[in-house]
Amino acid sequence: MSDRFPTLTIARRILAEEGVWTALARGAGLVQRKLVSGGRFFIYEHDLQAWREEDFRPRVAQLEVRRVQSNAEADALPPHWDPRPFFLTGRRRLDVGATAFCLSVAREFAHAGWTAETPEAKALVDCVPFRVDFAHGEACTGGTWTRPKFRGLGLMVYSYYLRLEHLRQRGYRRSRNAVEVDNVASQKAHARFAPRVCAVGRYVRVGRWEYWRERPLTTPSSCRKLRSR
Repeated sequence: MSDRFPTLTIARRILAEEGVWTALARGAGLVQRKLVSGGRFFIYEHDLQAWREEDFRPRVAQLEVRRVQSNAEADALPPHWDPRPFFLTGRRRLDVGATAFCLSVAREFAHAGWTAETPEAKALVDCVPFRVDFAHGEACTGGTWTRPKFRGLGLMVYSYYLRLEHLRQRGYRRSRNAVEVDNVASQKAHARFAPRVCAVGRYVRVGRWEYWRERPLTTPSSCRKLRSR
């Protein structure tokens, strides 16, 4: 099915993979989020450095990686590399310069995470309006998602390594992103890279109206360092 109708494509996939009740619950949640959404978020900063890939690559048989940077590239790929059927704004993200890092297991789409190097790309990769100084060496990661059958394999951590290394090689010095306060899985993945947690913020969106307020957790020059245990 064409990803030009992403809502229908995603609904059919969820129905086939997760059943009718999950599909109905996800559909109701999507409608609700179109009207009202928000939450509390930590703002993370990663100083980009040359980490060792072997410290993050999971021991998963038949694991492959593909970087997708345009819709033209995605059009030419087999289905297990195309991220667009799994993200409502996938086509638009690629149109404005976002990059997807896709992981497949045994030639089956398993995971994708995104990077944004422009304000236009960030608005689609992560709608929370925290500041990213693209003009002075900062970029953004977000949009991380793993298919349910592949969760618990360490794909999220490896995806973050790939994205942070990509940004480092592109000349960026720092990556910023928002993580929900109650998203423990994502916090544990980030902790592997010892980021700074610089602020906590509250985001509320009602229709087209948005509210965002953040407060530093410490002084701006001394953000709290987060390390894995």
